[in-house]
Amino acid sequence: MHPATRAGLTLGLVFALSAPLFAQTSPPLPVNNAPLRTTADGEPSSPKPARPSKLPAKSAKSPAAELPPRTQRTALAPPNKVTQDFYTAYLSENMELAELLLKQGADINCSNCGGPPLLSSALSFSLFKRGGISDHIAWLLARGADPNKMDSEGTPALYNYIAGVSQWGGGLYALGYASDSQLLAWLRALIQAGANPKQGNRNGATPLHVIAKMIQVIDAGDAKMQQRYLALIDELLGNGVDINAKTWDLGYTPLMAGLASGGFGMGTSACNHEMVSYFLTRGADPAVVGKDGKTAYDLALKQATQGVRNCNATLRVLQGSAPTAKNTLPLPTREPQAVTPTAGGGLGNLAGPWKGVLRLRQPSVMVVPVDGSIEPSGAVQLHVASSGMTTHGMVSGVSGDSITLRLRTRAPQGAHFANGSVETPEFVVHGRLADGVYRGDYTAPTDSGEFILCSESVYPVRSECKPSFMEALGGAIGGVLEALGTSP
Repeated sequence: MHPATRAGLTLGLVFALSAPLFAQTSPPLPVNNAPLRTTADGEPSSPKPARPSKLPAKSAKSPAAELPPRTQRTALAPPNKVTQDFYTAYLSENMELAELLLKQGADINCSNCGGPPLLSSALSFSLFKRGGISDHIAWLLARGADPNKMDSEGTPALYNYIAGVSQWGGGLYALGYASDSQLLAWLRALIQAGANPKQGNRNGATPLHVIAKMIQVIDAGDAKMQQRYLALIDELLGNGVDINAKTWDLGYTPLMAGLASGGFGMGTSACNHEMVSYFLTRGADPAVVGKDGKTAYDLALKQATQGVRNCNATLRVLQGSAPTAKNTLPLPTREPQAVTPTAGGGLGNLAGPWKGVLRLRQPSVMVVPVDGSIEPSGAVQLHVASSGMTTHGMVSGVSGDSITLRLRTRAPQGAHFANGSVETPEFVVHGRLADGVYRGDYTAPTDSGEFILCSESVYPVRSECKPSFMEALGGAIGGVLEALGTSP
């Protein structure tokens, strides 16, 4: 039985979108021992091969001249029939047949049978499974599965497991299935079976580099989520992983990798000074200079200048630990607060009801009707009828015809986004107001496009604020597809 495919509600801009945020399929691995499948004449059936699991994208390879000497990959001979049949039988849940084929000499560590080694696949699947440590992980280890066996990308099972936790964790739905104790149990089981926790990918990134990227995915103050990752980090450090190990391309430590990361395609959500402080207390050196000349402070400063939330606190933490860091500057003692215009004080023609459209470019091309209002106080409320999502926030800046909003999108009642949350992180929208039309391009954490909002007085006569018939039809279809992928 394969895990169900999950598609999420879109995190969306401002006014909430109708395209799926994620449509991920969990690795096609067995859940329970299935009875031996036979044909009508009693012979074992030939299981249908399952799709190989999808693992997180690996780091780009560095030029060979910059990498330490290592074994070159050579073409592998095709697996023999017994091994290929074993691999297929295992993925098809035919455990009785898989056991029989192992006794006939099948290679349990096959890495070119049409997917990653089975142990890597089983660990990925474990993130989607409730209950105790996966029977299939234990089954594989007991029968000689090598936890240090490399996949086709040159990464071992433990690294891929941590990468899977980091991609699907951090509030994403898999951690709703795998408990904190399970995550640690699977990691410890690998290490006890001989896995080398220091072994990383071909770019020199260790498992700690991967999990450090959660620095900018977990919000500061989310103690429960932070503790999940801190426990894994402590386990890695306790087993000899170097907190200051450097990658071969940029020479980044785990702390630097975390500060430079946008979080596995989720987009940078916020700086997390609590996670940074934790790394420093565990021995992370903020004064390390990468091959690009940047320090941890420089990487955090770049995020701050790009408008990422809460980065001032991170910069202060790094300044206190490394007073000689490059490009340090005086910082305010508080994060910038939203500028809330008072009634009649700067909003002008902005206050009132608004209707318009979102013209999405990413993650899919779609036109979505929206409506809402901007109050004289600066409060913003917007709604997408097709999906039931709402967006709320404040006008944070008015300068001439330039208007800036700070917003969050909320899932419909009784539903949640694919990452398990009911509300997105705050994002900033910039636009211009002219002749009753407020418009601009935007880039949200997971989507981008153009928004066009018309005031109540000009909406009836401005065609750009309305979807065409075909656009409206496409938006309606998109809303139906989204509803089918929603996880209430």
